[in-house]
Amino acid sequence: MIINIFIHTNIIIIVYFIIIIIGINSTISGSVYGGYVISGNVIENKVTIESGTVNGLTGGSADNGNALGNVVTIKGGSVNDTIIRGGWAMGSGDETGIADGNKVIITGADKDSAGISKVKGLGFGGTGATKAINNTVEVSSVKTTNLFVTGGDSYDGEASGNTVTVSGASTSIGGATGGDSSEGSVYSNTVQVIKDAEVASATGGYTTNGTVGAEGKGNRVLVD
Repeated sequence: MIINIFIHTNIIIIVYFIIIIIGINSTISGSVYGGYVISGNVIENKVTIESGTVNGLTGGSADNGNALGNVVTIKGGSVNDTIIRGGWAMGSGDETGIADGNKVIITGADKDSAGISKVKGLGFGGTGATKAINNTVEVSSVKTTNLFVTGGDSYDGEASGNTVTVSGASTSIGGATGGDSSEGSVYSNTVQVIKDAEVASATGGYTTNGTVGAEGKGNRVLVD
């Protein structure tokens, strides 16, 4: 059984749409969106995966607008080698392309015969063309070297205040980055590896052609 809501509209705001996949043998071959808007903002949309198989997940996506407070939660099932995003915002002006307060939460997944969790790909709390701020990724109770997560990802602008937390002795993943940007400033981002979790590679902040850190606003990796 699938409860599947796909929203594709040019209404200015989409709020509180929820997708839950609950069928053990259910499969969605394409991407799943909690909310999708052509021009405007996507706010507090949610996608929850409890079982079945999916090939792409986005809590809220705006072609020309902002993604605010959208959430993807993975509690079980299989997520194929793909991209997982809490929020995704495109746009080029001062007031669009902002991903703020979006989240990806992974607390479990189906396992193969070797005990490897079936969740693979790249996970982003929020991706914004012009700004990615205050986005988070939380990972626990999965073991896979094929999962790489980033709190906040910006194409051309600021990435700040983003956080990745990987926790628990039953958790190990391939990599974690607090925040990154191709061209902008990257500061005050954090990766936390706690409660005996394992991460093959951890980076607080990364940029290709921008600036990393600022006085009193450096990026951090915390291991406890």
